[in-house]
Amino acid sequence: MKTRIIGGAIVLAVAVPCLIIGGMVFNIFACIISAMGLYELMNADKDLKKIPNYVKALAFISIPLITICNFNASFYVGIDMFSFLIPVVLLMALPIFTYKKGYGMSDAFKLTFVSIFVGIVCLSFIATFQINKWLLYYLIVIAVGTDVFAYLGGKLIGKNKFTKISPNKTIEGCIIGSIFGTAAGFLFYIKFVSTNLAVLVLFITLVLSVVGQIGDLIFSLIKRENDIKDYSHLIPGHGGICDRIDSLSFIVMTFLIIFKFL
Repeated sequence: MKTRIIGGAIVLAVAVPCLIIGGMVFNIFACIISAMGLYELMNADKDLKKIPNYVKALAFISIPLITICNFNASFYVGIDMFSFLIPVVLLMALPIFTYKKGYGMSDAFKLTFVSIFVGIVCLSFIATFQINKWLLYYLIVIAVGTDVFAYLGGKLIGKNKFTKISPNKTIEGCIIGSIFGTAAGFLFYIKFVSTNLAVLVLFITLVLSVVGQIGDLIFSLIKRENDIKDYSHLIPGHGGICDRIDSLSFIVMTFLIIFKFL
């Protein structure tokens, strides 16, 4: 527990200033986090881990390029979808020249998808921050609140296992996590964002809390399929970047979809 608290303090010490300053500082921070997440996902997958380093380097290059192309794009103007052709062209064409050299078409499809997914997550964070930084804070509160109370609820009263994907998760913990995560997010929203449409916001917050737990399970399934416990040991007591932003990534992306239609 002590190590976990220290790790959390380190995360806050790095992330909070970037979230407060915003602007290009936050954009660069999001880009760095995305690159680290891509590194962890490549090393987690048994197939991608074996591909040549120069191919991985191209994947790393594609993410900053995608992000840089959209640094000045707001959610209202739209994302430059043309920028997503960068990893497609770079990574999908390469197997022609690396046939039977450790990087085939199946690897290319997988690596291209992972690179684009990470790029979309990064742009989702940037777009949400540009709409209203307090909205991103609200989404972080939902993710953290759900995660913390699901953990505590599972430890204190959890008896019924929820899924084999994550043996430590319990039905009781998931329910408690969603209840308190929703409450924390809702209270934050009406305090710092707006008091309008309170009932709708409450429902959306609940949906996002559930989505966060689904995102957590998706990333957990990747680990289980590749026989790893954590994505890395970067954050003491917490694992890697992907272990910390798993649920938040899906919360932010789902929020933007909902926001688009409101």
